Amino acid sequence: MSDDIRQGALNLINQIRSQVALGQFRAMNPMPSASDMSKLAWDCNLENIAQRVIHDCPAPPKSARNAINYV
Repeated sequence: MSDDIRQGALNLINQIRSQVALGQFRAMNPMPSASDMSKLAWDCNLENIAQRVIHDCPAPPKSARNAINYV
């Protein structure tokens, strides 16, 4: 995965988390604000572990209807 893709995914996730923290995120139901929600940081070691797990998976991964599919 390229650094641009990593940064784009991280920016999107942190943008949504920021909206949730401020009480501005609207899904099907309003979500309460968060008083102490930190930004996420990318961990390349976890990325490598996830890649190995997916590689050994016998069936294609299933994703939720509203999920971002990174595979």
